[in-house]
Amino acid sequence: IFLSLLVKKVTSDLLVNHKIYLEFPNKYWNFLEGTFLENWDFDATTRALIGGDIFNSLSNLQFRELSRVLEVTLIRYAFESLSFYGEQKLSVIDIKLNEQQTLAWLKINLESPSFPDIHLDLLLNRRDDVQWKGIDFRFKGVTYVNLKKNSYRKDFEDLKFEGLLRKLDDKNKVFFRDFNFFLNDVTGE
Repeated sequence: IFLSLLVKKVTSDLLVNHKIYLEFPNKYWNFLEGTFLENWDFDATTRALIGGDIFNSLSNLQFRELSRVLEVTLIRYAFESLSFYGEQKLSVIDIKLNEQQTLAWLKINLESPSFPDIHLDLLLNRRDDVQWKGIDFRFKGVTYVNLKKNSYRKDFEDLKFEGLLRKLDDKNKVFFRDFNFFLNDVTGE
């Protein structure tokens, strides 16, 4: 029920405030904080992207830094996609739970006045029998983690931790430099 309500909130908020978010990115940032950031497990996504061997080689501080950079990267994706928004409506179609009810695929329909409906799947994880949090997403059968994990791992192999962190961080900083009024909030500078 909570997830359906969240999807409805996202839809109604974007329908009403899309133009405001384009003009005032800090308002979009606030929207993302209350919808996306509170409901995503960036550590789980980061661990899936880098794999167990790399994860085990990192210190806790290094892992937190990498997870934070991934968080900013996913925020950047949200900002990059905002200009493509065209009154699409989101609705939950289905949810499939594993037997332990700790993982679920949430199927969301994206209804658009401009193109055929699109289905987007969110992989959710529940810890401590409390809140469901996103850890991956799938479009046309391809998950974000499967799409990106090889590049993360190859960059780590070639560039080591500092190089991978710098590569990701530089892309984010280039994108957010025009939003300098809240760059510190996003990039931690």
